[in-house]
Amino acid sequence: MNDIMVLCKKEWRKVSLSILLTLVIAVGSLYTVYGRMTVLDMMLERSTGVWYQIGFLILLLVLVECFNSYLRILNAQIVKSWKLYLGRCISRNIERMSYQQFHALEEGEHLTNYTYTLEVVATYLLNPLLSFSRSLVLSVISFFFLALISGWLALFALFSTLILVFVGGRFGKKISQGYTNLSLLNGQFTSRLKEYIAGYDVLRNVKQLYLLPQKIYERQLQKEAQEYEIARLMSFALLSYQSVQRLFEMLIFALTIILISRGTIHLGAIVSAPTILSIFLESSGNLTDVYAKLRGTDAQLHGLMTVADLDEEEFPSPVDSISFSQVGHSYGDKQIFEGLTLRFNIGGKYALVGKSGSGKSTILKLLLGRLTCEEGEIRINDQPYAPKKDVNFSRQIGYMTQEVFLFTDSVRFNICLGDIFTDEEIWSVLRQVGLERLVRALPNQLEESVGELGGQFSGGEKQRIALARILIRKLPIVLLDEATSAVDAPTARMIEEALLRDPDRTVVMISHHLQEDLQPYFTSIITLS
Repeated sequence: MNDIMVLCKKEWRKVSLSILLTLVIAVGSLYTVYGRMTVLDMMLERSTGVWYQIGFLILLLVLVECFNSYLRILNAQIVKSWKLYLGRCISRNIERMSYQQFHALEEGEHLTNYTYTLEVVATYLLNPLLSFSRSLVLSVISFFFLALISGWLALFALFSTLILVFVGGRFGKKISQGYTNLSLLNGQFTSRLKEYIAGYDVLRNVKQLYLLPQKIYERQLQKEAQEYEIARLMSFALLSYQSVQRLFEMLIFALTIILISRGTIHLGAIVSAPTILSIFLESSGNLTDVYAKLRGTDAQLHGLMTVADLDEEEFPSPVDSISFSQVGHSYGDKQIFEGLTLRFNIGGKYALVGKSGSGKSTILKLLLGRLTCEEGEIRINDQPYAPKKDVNFSRQIGYMTQEVFLFTDSVRFNICLGDIFTDEEIWSVLRQVGLERLVRALPNQLEESVGELGGQFSGGEKQRIALARILIRKLPIVLLDEATSAVDAPTARMIEEALLRDPDRTVVMISHHLQEDLQPYFTSIITLS
């Protein structure tokens, strides 16, 4: 309920106007129904004023429909604003997640919040929520009109509502659990879909494409089965509710006839009372329906509105030295290394070489605080370094792996990533990575799109754009994990030599094949086995 109140406060002016319009529409709608009783009585009495009454009711109906049209547009604006707000909440939550929290979820689970959960909340909660005030007003006013006709009809309406609330509430918890499970399955399905679509070439090359429909079908089957279960529960809930509602409508019709036969109410009530009770039951049922949907989607709404409280610490600054003393690390039962002792001094140039799986990348991740030191000790400036929080190293360290990611945006954006750099600075760094001539030849130069995920550029060119992203920030420490693996040998040598000649920059470089003529530039070459 607190989450709903937050949403309402975000658009309180429009929500207030929506409630006011709802009140006017409800009064107008019910009066046109109640007025039928007056028209019938006036016709039976042959009153000359009956045509004025009919004309008034027609005019009122036209006004009500005009207000209804505007109300639908207003409510659509409110839902749009709410969805945009929830979308920002999802994004802010990702922004404030720790590195471990983000990677604890599959990629598809993050995407599902935008593509599925948000739509479920909009369909089954936000839209019905705006009809809540309408249903509430209609319930109250229709009950008032029933009481005007007969107190017995009003009491019968209250009894009917209690039964409907009981019937509707029975399914709320099961539907809630169903949506929670479906959200999880949608995340898994999206992840599997992205995985096998991305792996199309691999499967094609070994003629195993039959795995693509097979594996995707397995996940889709689970998702569709859960959607069917929710639809089944909703169907039973609707059947139970509507059956009881129709029963009470027939009973109120019979009760109205009995009251008319006894002279308790006017004959005109026969055209108004059943319709007003139907409106009362429908609006009361809508209240019950909104409550059931609230219970069914409150967990999803709360999840969308929850923003992580990022707790991070800064990487130590300035750095004079980084040392590993008798450090060991394992992945499960596999020991990567033990008793590792090494030292990086500021301004030094270091190469980590060794076979795959020897722990080169693990050393960098330990240094960055993305892995926890299990054995031994890491010290920075001769002080123990054992971060307990997420580490923000962006002001001290530039870190690049061979797995390059480019956004579907311009060359400028992919280098600057929201920071402000002059054109001169950008061209200078492109010159350093050997891309200046290529980018100047593009139709839009720095504003040229790199294509979908950098598809306009080769693997080596994408690596050099990613490297330019680091170098332009002029950070004192650069960690390169096979950062030029896709770059041609002469260009890679030019880039690496320039980095190794810079006396103010500490460089730690991982390589499987270290070029022999670069070895004299290194302070130390550390071989892992």
